[in-house]
Amino acid sequence: MNAIDMLKRDHRKVEDIISSLQATLRNDTHSRQTLVGQLREELKIHEQLEEELLYPALLDHKQTHDLTQHSFEEHRKIDDILDELVDLDSHLDRWKLQLNALQSNLFHHIREEERKLFPLTKKVLGNERLEEMGLEMVEMKDKVMI
Repeated sequence: MNAIDMLKRDHRKVEDIISSLQATLRNDTHSRQTLVGQLREELKIHEQLEEELLYPALLDHKQTHDLTQHSFEEHRKIDDILDELVDLDSHLDRWKLQLNALQSNLFHHIREEERKLFPLTKKVLGNERLEEMGLEMVEMKDKVMI
């Protein structure tokens, strides 16, 4: 599996977790805590793959440099919102507002990557490098998830 396909698969998983979180009831704090924990872990691993393998390879290319820098910034913003969500009591109205902010920022980031950055990534790195990087990502993910 190439790197882009793997990252898109991660995107779908994160979107599913967000949808499940949106469907939870206010008093179901256990489900909310469990899902937020899953989301945090998925994002941590996904960001690590992008920031340690993909993004460094893209910073040296004029076509992808600015979008890659922007993606780093969006990761920080998403992490900050998620940290605030984790710290909030999940039955408060503020928790739902924070979840909505997280969803909005996360889905925006995913759309930007999939519509802008990934197509340029294919051009600058090529299929062979993306296949190699996909194998590196699988290996890294296996080590992290042990």
